Amino acid sequence: MLKRLTGVVAALMLAAPAIAEPEVKYYSYDSLGCMMLLECKDDVQEVKSVADIKAILTDSNYDKHEEELNRIFTALGKVGVKVHLAGEQYFPRNHRGIYDVKNNYFFLSKGFVWDEGHLIGVMRHEAWHAAQDCMAGTIDNTFTAVILQDGTVPQFYMDTVDRLYPPKPRPWEYEAFFAGATPNMTAEAVEACASDTPMWETYNPTPMTREWLTNQGFMASIEPQFPVVHEPTISADAFINDTLNRGYIQSYGYPEVTYAYDYTIRQNRMVVPGSTVNYYSFPYNNMVTTW
Repeated sequence: MLKRLTGVVAALMLAAPAIAEPEVKYYSYDSLGCMMLLECKDDVQEVKSVADIKAILTDSNYDKHEEELNRIFTALGKVGVKVHLAGEQYFPRNHRGIYDVKNNYFFLSKGFVWDEGHLIGVMRHEAWHAAQDCMAGTIDNTFTAVILQDGTVPQFYMDTVDRLYPPKPRPWEYEAFFAGATPNMTAEAVEACASDTPMWETYNPTPMTREWLTNQGFMASIEPQFPVVHEPTISADAFINDTLNRGYIQSYGYPEVTYAYDYTIRQNRMVVPGSTVNYYSFPYNNMVTTW
């Protein structure tokens, strides 16, 4: 009897159907979330190169951008970001791709990326978000940091983002849209992320990013280097007109004076050096030595 029951159980196990995917409404944020959690896996395939995409989308041609695309794929692979090609039914309408900062997954919609122009655009854009993830200290986190300094992104891209996004994500999207239209910009950023050099040593961090990296222990607090004492030898008026002060100068260890001495052009100016204060020009490791 035991042998007979064992045989029946084994037969039932062999005949058991595969676990079905969760029932979700396609072309919605429900289906998008299901895919991002990898609970919806039908028609979702990992790809590691342009060749892998070509093997799935056999009628597509990516020759024009293949080298740049493979640079991005290679760098993403080095830092552990997995790229997936997925059926368009998992994405809300008109969504081309998405990067999941929590799991470091990257999803591309088959409904768009069969076209080379769409593929290179979405790969640049979403991989830039992966680079922003890396800029926040490590890619193994749930935070992203702005990479570019203010004034870098052309106004056209900022205007486009302002029309498409609410205010909160705009700083990250400004530069992602810019990167999406700029050859090799994203490839260089993710390669910096994949290198042995911390990304913030390749890209000078913005003040807020620098503050974040410092507070999280990724960067040391800014301390003066090679401290010396300088005695002022010229008047305030002469100092303002000195060639040293024609650019934007910041001081370390002393409150910067705004609108000091020069009310005509009204720009930030550093105070005339005192005998007990050490001054450094941005990025704080270039000591001001000429007054």
